[in-house]
Order: sequence, then structure tokens, then C-alpha cells
Amino acid sequence: MSKNLKQWISLFFSALLIMLIVSALSEDKDNVENWKELVEEAQQKQDYETAFQYAEIGAKSEDVEALYLTGSYYYYGKGTEQSYEKALNYLLLAAEQGEAQAQQLLGEMYFYGNGVEKSMESSLKYT
Repeated sequence: MSKNLKQWISLFFSALLIMLIVSALSEDKDNVENWKELVEEAQQKQDYETAFQYAEIGAKSEDVEALYLTGSYYYYGKGTEQSYEKALNYLLLAAEQGEAQAQQLLGEMYFYGNGVEKSMESSLKYT
């Protein structure tokens, strides 16, 4: 095999690899932009693991609704392992941005002492 042919083949495969990477990155970008639609589709199918994964994608972009949804999935253990600690983190981020449902769920956490010290004062603060 000639040196030029080897270089051409190497260049071809390098370009192909770059195209695949760019395609994968744009697919991830699309998922960030339409995460809500994908969550709704998955929920309609009662596929909560997939819904959770897409909500988490939205949460990484700090979308307030996605932060709430991700927190609620952790709180109820829907589509993921239940974790009051992780729920608290996401819900606080959403509540600080005025997300009413996150505030309500935080109020519930403090009222019942789910993953936090029971506190009527904190419960009233968020509800």
C-alpha cells in the first residue's frame, strides 16, 4: 500500500470519527432543548426511569421545572432510587427560583421530617 493511500485512509477515518462525534453532540443538545417533551412521552408510557433520565438532562441546564421534577423523582423514588438528600438539593435549587411545586414539596419534607429535621417553621416557610 502506498504512503499516499495510507494517509488518505487515515484522513478519511479521522473525518468520519469527527462527524460521528459532532452528530452525538448535536443529539445531546437536542435532548437538552426538548427534555420536557421526552419526559412527558416517557411518563405517558409509565417509563419512569427514562422520564427521570430526561428530567436530569434538563436539570443539568438548570431549568427550574426540571430541577423540581428531578427532585420529586428522588423524593418519591420514581424512576430512580429514593434519596431524600438528593431530593432536597434539587428542590432547594428550584424553590430558590420560585418554583411553587418545589416549595410545596419542601414544606412537606420539613412537616414530616422526611430527610430533614422536622420543623414547623421551615415547613411554613416553603408552603
